Amino acid sequence: MRESIKAAVSLYGNLLFWVGMWDLLWFWGSPTLGREVGYALAGLVLTLGSDTLHANGAVGSGWMSAETAAKRWVTNARIVFGLIGSLMLWVGIFDIEAEHFLLNSSDPDERATQLALLKDCLMLFAGLVGLRWLGVYFEICNMPLSDPHMAPCLGACCDSSEHADGLRDNGSAEARVLRTSWLATLSVCAQCALWLGLWNLLENYGKASWVRELLYMGGGLALCHLAGALKLKENLSANQDELYKPQAWSGWVECRALASCIGQFMHIVGAWTVFDMLIGSFDSAARNWLYCALGIAGMAWAGSLSSHAGTSAAPMAMTARGSREERMRKVRQLLPQTGVALMQESEALGLTLAVNEAMEVVHGHAVDEMDGQWSGARI
Repeated sequence: MRESIKAAVSLYGNLLFWVGMWDLLWFWGSPTLGREVGYALAGLVLTLGSDTLHANGAVGSGWMSAETAAKRWVTNARIVFGLIGSLMLWVGIFDIEAEHFLLNSSDPDERATQLALLKDCLMLFAGLVGLRWLGVYFEICNMPLSDPHMAPCLGACCDSSEHADGLRDNGSAEARVLRTSWLATLSVCAQCALWLGLWNLLENYGKASWVRELLYMGGGLALCHLAGALKLKENLSANQDELYKPQAWSGWVECRALASCIGQFMHIVGAWTVFDMLIGSFDSAARNWLYCALGIAGMAWAGSLSSHAGTSAAPMAMTARGSREERMRKVRQLLPQTGVALMQESEALGLTLAVNEAMEVVHGHAVDEMDGQWSGARI
């Protein structure tokens, strides 16, 4: 029961912080294309510098070693710059797509046209196809496959691709970081497009009300639950069995992933509208700063503050996957006994990097698949 309460506090604390900070950024200065590009570029710099960009895009691992990331001051810096950078990145990209592509979706006169409906459907479709093409679709949906290549490939692949492996083997760390950063940026663009399209389709027709928004929230959570991608535990992360169980692709898995993806963003649309439009005034700086403070306090109390650094406003899609002990237990189950012995020995000596090397020697490509889950790539 206590974990469920902390999970809910973590989820909505993160959302409160996003709503408050988003409105503060949105009302700062004039909403011009130059401002939005500036936000996006500043967000890229901050998330790259804090090694949280890949977490925003759910793409593989970052450039920072686990040994460096484990330092307390580094962790604190990544939390601050990761949270701020993520907000600026998402605000910039979302507003560019909403206000400067085809038409201004924020203008009441323009969003009531047939072109606006066409744009919303196009953005929703482009977001789904983009995530699928980039190879992060199942990760975003909380149903990552044991091997991304199991699913029919539409285009690019993430860190597990042969090309990325070749870069790693050849020691081209800079090339791998650039490629991961590029894929993560495209992933954020696709997520923003999906969110924008679904948001407008759900909110632009009819008047916002408590009943409708609560139905969106409940319906979104229900879809995630029915898809098997939601468990009220460990900060509302995905079902642990689904995360670690080797999962072959099938049409049924594809349908479950779609339900989970739509459910997550539907829940966010409803909850965001409740906090942003139905409680207080969204242009009130005092309310928005209060939201930020309450959100930070909630995540800190729930012990998930670092988990949400470098993630989207849909925290169910990208939260930490359980405690470190839980991740270590899962790793031990997956690795041969030799690897387990080496890991235990390395842990006893406090050599985190040696653990990664042992995993790589024993299990080959498995280290790439587990990197984002175990080595602290998502902080």
